[in-house]
Amino acid sequence: QGLRWQWLDGDELRTESPVLPAVRLDPVSGRKTFFNSVIAAFTGWNDTRNVGHRAVQLGGGAYLPSAVFEQFLDRAATEVVNVPWQVGDMLWLDNRLVMHARQPFEGPRQIYTAIALESG
Repeated sequence: QGLRWQWLDGDELRTESPVLPAVRLDPVSGRKTFFNSVIAAFTGWNDTRNVGHRAVQLGGGAYLPSAVFEQFLDRAATEVVNVPWQVGDMLWLDNRLVMHARQPFEGPRQIYTAIALESG
């Protein structure tokens, strides 16, 4: 897949991906999907390794302008669906089609994650 990673001091993990398309075709529906982590990078990747507005680079090496991130955030806000959780609920979703975890949460919870890579 071309992903690279490196463990840094303080048990921090630095990851790098190759240049990836922002829009992909869903293999099941054939629909175009905005499949990437640019919103998470801009809003949440602010630590000793990253500054959000410099977390995503274009193929030529230039940084994605902050105004573009703001447009992504504005559009994502118009597509939000809030799920009324109840004890025992579980959510299964396809990351290729749905963004998730865009709002803060406080309180006890357990997170189980399974990741699968496409073969071929």
